[in-house]
Amino acid sequence: MQFGDFFLVVPPGFSSLALAELQRKQEQIISLCQDLGICEEHSELQLSCDDEGISITGLPLELGFALNLFLKIPTRILLRLKSFRCRDFPKLFKQSQKVDWKSFIDDRLPHVKASASKSRLMMLKRIEKTVSDGIAKSFEQGKESSSSAEQDPTVHVRLFDDTCTLSIDTSGIALYKRHHGKKIGEAPIRETLAAGLLCKLMEYRSTILDASSQVLIDPMMGSGTFLLEARTFGIGSDRKNYAFFGFPCLKGKKEGFLKLGSSLLNVTMGISEYIGYDRSEKMLNVARENLGNFPEITLKQQDIFAELKHPAPESPILICNPPYGKRIGFKDDPGFFFNKLLKNIYDKWNPCLAGLIVPEDVFRNKVFKIPSQFKLLEAFKFTNGGVKVRFLILSRA
Repeated sequence: MQFGDFFLVVPPGFSSLALAELQRKQEQIISLCQDLGICEEHSELQLSCDDEGISITGLPLELGFALNLFLKIPTRILLRLKSFRCRDFPKLFKQSQKVDWKSFIDDRLPHVKASASKSRLMMLKRIEKTVSDGIAKSFEQGKESSSSAEQDPTVHVRLFDDTCTLSIDTSGIALYKRHHGKKIGEAPIRETLAAGLLCKLMEYRSTILDASSQVLIDPMMGSGTFLLEARTFGIGSDRKNYAFFGFPCLKGKKEGFLKLGSSLLNVTMGISEYIGYDRSEKMLNVARENLGNFPEITLKQQDIFAELKHPAPESPILICNPPYGKRIGFKDDPGFFFNKLLKNIYDKWNPCLAGLIVPEDVFRNKVFKIPSQFKLLEAFKFTNGGVKVRFLILSRA
């Protein structure tokens, strides 16, 4: 059994949430891998966390690859292959040859992506060419270079403070592209961000006395991403195009991983009923295509600013990603729109706990006021689609 060090790349600001998810799921992932004969017995993971992501040391390779199938917050998972001090290109070329590339590369050279900071070597194109040449040199015969940034596999070269780390991407296509055939709306939120925000919101359930509701609603659901991520939090991925599927070191084991991807973890968001609203019939149909396989999800056509057509659930948990006014501007000050939105959320659903995404400039706008019926618990900073935003977590005052 081979061991390696893995790095989980997460959206900026989401490291602690991704760590908590991994800690909740690790024991069951290990158990499933053992039951399916994917890896042998292994103790708890050795984890460390920083602003950029999560490091896992001394992990069986198969178990590290399996994390791709169950973790919802990471963007991709890298296997670290070699780390060394480097201040010149000849050494970079020489060290690039000293990696066991044949365990991870089959018929084509990988695409090489470089980043550099506080390093003597800063010319990214030359760094990528040097590493690519070193990989080619490590084989007895030359290989044709990959021309696609998303073609598997991809080698990441990171130079920081004159230390070079060579890693191979085990994920391939980014992990937020996990629902095959999923339709999207005009301004979708990535699945990794949606899962992280749901985890952030649910952290407050135990601190709010009346937040034991098992009903989750999204009053402006769009394509239904929040509802889908909440419902599938413990479901493995049946994606068939992970980069590690093509690694020679896993020859003959792909079927085991496909079975693993169809497995369920006993880890949920604690929600039993899901309700989504949208004013657009077009988006309602899109959401139906995405969520139609789950009978516990109810979808209704409803304008959030119009009178409710259906009885509201009692004391639900609410999450919402409204328009930011960046693509199509608001008629009035954006602060007035979000004031009106929050008032309607309280009047219609009176949620025990609510999460609302608000642009940073609106949050700091003097016009914007959180209604007195709500208490602000946290204003979590992150970036969505290049826009700086806050995820406001609110409880009843």
